[in-house]
Amino acid sequence: GLGPSFDVVLETGSSRHAGTGSLVMKTGNSAESRAGSVAIAVGKSAAEDGAVITLRSGDSEAVSTRGGDLIARAGDGLNTDAADGGDGGNILLQAGSAHGTGKDDIGGAVDVLAGDSIVGNGGKISLQAGQSVQGSSGSVEVLTKDAGESGVSGHVSVATGIASGGASGSIVLST
Repeated sequence: GLGPSFDVVLETGSSRHAGTGSLVMKTGNSAESRAGSVAIAVGKSAAEDGAVITLRSGDSEAVSTRGGDLIARAGDGLNTDAADGGDGGNILLQAGSAHGTGKDDIGGAVDVLAGDSIVGNGGKISLQAGQSVQGSSGSVEVLTKDAGESGVSGHVSVATGIASGGASGSIVLST
């Protein structure tokens, strides 16, 4: 239409003294074919910045509790055939590409940040390749892409933070 479209809101009711209901989006199982997919997407913006998709777990206010976990997990390949069983699914996090042709048109960034803390330790970031029972374990690769004719390739920076009272953290490389 020519006018604005309307919002669609899916939410469970609030509760004062008990838990609220869950919101589940799930496709059905398939016995002999492929189960349906779930897609969450926003439309294209013609005149302003693209719209945002926010996935956020819940906060917690009670003593000795923590905020809700946010879990993104790919599916398992459950077939155990020795010749060519099932592979695990991949997780791809990719920022957007810039299609502009100016020097200020840059690709989107991927930031992975652990949580802050006031008194205790801040959260950790752990990158681990998968293990194998009989074969080789997976690899962890940190690399920058090639540069164009007039640029330099990106930097790889590994640093620990500054400590006010004690020693700063170590960097350990081992095989």
